[in-house]
Amino acid sequence: MSTEKFPSGGHGLREKPSRVDEAPEVKQALVKAEEYAAHAASVKDSQERERCERMRRKWLGIADGWRVIMEIDKA
Repeated sequence: MSTEKFPSGGHGLREKPSRVDEAPEVKQALVKAEEYAAHAASVKDSQERERCERMRRKWLGIADGWRVIMEIDKA
C-alpha cells in the first residue's frame, strides 16, 4: 500500500494510504472535505468560512472513521 504525508488537524504530518488504495466511502468523504475547503477559501463572510472549515474537519473525521472500519474489516 502506498502512502503520502498529510496534515493531521494542525498537529503535524501523518501517513495515510494513497487515494488509489482508498475505499469508495473514504474517497467520497475526502471529496466533500475538499469541496468545503474550496468554498471556505472563496467565502468573504467569516462565519460562513468558519462553518465551512468545521464541515471540512467533520468530513475528514468521517473519512478517518471509514478507514478504521476498513482496517477492522480486513482483520
